[in-house]
Amino acid sequence: MIQITPDQVTPALWALFDASALPAGFRVFAILEGSAAGQILTDDPANPSWCAVYEKAFGTIYPGGKFDTPLLEQLIERQRPLGDVLIGLWQDDPLNALLPGGFQYDGFAIDFLDRPVGEGLDIHLKRLPADCELRRIDRALFERSKDRDFRVSIFGSVEKALTRGLGFCLMRGDDILCDTYAGPAAQGIMEIGVETMKPHEGKGYATITCARLIQACEELGYRTYWNCAKQNQASAAIARKLGYRQEREYRLVGWL
Repeated sequence: MIQITPDQVTPALWALFDASALPAGFRVFAILEGSAAGQILTDDPANPSWCAVYEKAFGTIYPGGKFDTPLLEQLIERQRPLGDVLIGLWQDDPLNALLPGGFQYDGFAIDFLDRPVGEGLDIHLKRLPADCELRRIDRALFERSKDRDFRVSIFGSVEKALTRGLGFCLMRGDDILCDTYAGPAAQGIMEIGVETMKPHEGKGYATITCARLIQACEELGYRTYWNCAKQNQASAAIARKLGYRQEREYRLVGWL
């Protein structure tokens, strides 16, 4: 098993991955391109039979090529010291039958795609409370975010998060009510993440703040993507309000 860097990724390794074949598949390409933090593992960069991309922030392994149960076991054991290890698969993927046992989580998540670009956002932006404003996240606001460390784990550093991502805060005076962030981009897609402060949940603030972020992403030429656990009904409801037309459920298994 060999670990390589993004500048060592060969066309043969790229060819092992198809974004539509894996849930959240575009994240693979963010790591292969070096835009997101992670690890790239393979048997042979020049002539690979398999490649596994490990996403640092979520602990997800994305398999490409030929795998069997012993190889998956080896990969999971290798990554366990770094934290939780997850594998997401479409429900009809043959790899489901090859997953090793011993997992502590077996649930479902949902990919949300295909939002009509430039449509359906104004209705939410018009609901901005009169005593609030939507402010672009700068370094100072980034450092105040509850998700600051998680976002750094996605991008690899604060500098990369600020240059490769973008976000907005819904603010009342100097108080952050809700913040949302997108990126890094891969294959023309940016993923949306949002956090509403506890006292302000259930007021529609996440929908307003995400609408502004999606508007900014689409103005830059990006499509957007939403992902959440199936049981996170509040997050799924926001995605539907924001106009994502395609939902696809997948299995998510975790060694925790």
